[in-house]
Amino acid sequence: MNTPELLDFVKAIADADRLRIIGLLAQKPARFSEIVNGMGFHPADAQRHLNQLIQNGIVQLADGIYDLNAAALEKLAR
Repeated sequence: MNTPELLDFVKAIADADRLRIIGLLAQKPARFSEIVNGMGFHPADAQRHLNQLIQNGIVQLADGIYDLNAAALEKLAR
């Protein structure tokens, strides 16, 4: 991972609410409604945070299910 990508990653996880979403998804993949209800977010706020996490490759969305992008996180760990 090059320096700009690493900086974007750090910025994406520097928000407490996004870290809470990551923590939730670390336990199990979740639908949007589960994230909103589990975190107590307004839907617009949840969508904004999820979009940021997806844009930075931390979270992926498939068939309406949000999940951590294990491949991207593993790449970062190297």
